[in-house]
Amino acid sequence: MKKTTVFLFLFLLPTLYAQNLVGRWSINSLIGSATASEVYVLLPTKAQGYEYGTLLFLQPDGSFNCHRVPGCGQDRFPPSSYGKYTVIDDYYIHFFVEKTSGEREVLVNEDLGNYYYYRQDGGFRFLKSSGDLDRDRQE
Repeated sequence: MKKTTVFLFLFLLPTLYAQNLVGRWSINSLIGSATASEVYVLLPTKAQGYEYGTLLFLQPDGSFNCHRVPGCGQDRFPPSSYGKYTVIDDYYIHFFVEKTSGEREVLVNEDLGNYYYYRQDGGFRFLKSSGDLDRDRQE
């Protein structure tokens, strides 16, 4: 019984931790091939009211959309990106951009690779992975 409980706890822990990523976030930069950043900072969004800036929606089905909401309403074609993400484990998330849109929609199909993530200031910080967990933790 103890072995089963320990196994289930260890198996489900990464899933429970990763589920905290699902939802609506304010992000410092648009996720996309032309705008791929080495560092993304995610902060919780306001519970209610109008919010402008760049927003990221991480859906439970593994899809994401990231778009900019103009503050003044003057932006005719605010940029957006759409794609898939995979939470690999407690430390890494993988992004694949399928398309971007602005004045026109462009199929991109670009693998952005892995990002090391950790909690910071009530949100998360994503750093482009070096491929080495020890090195990623130092940055």
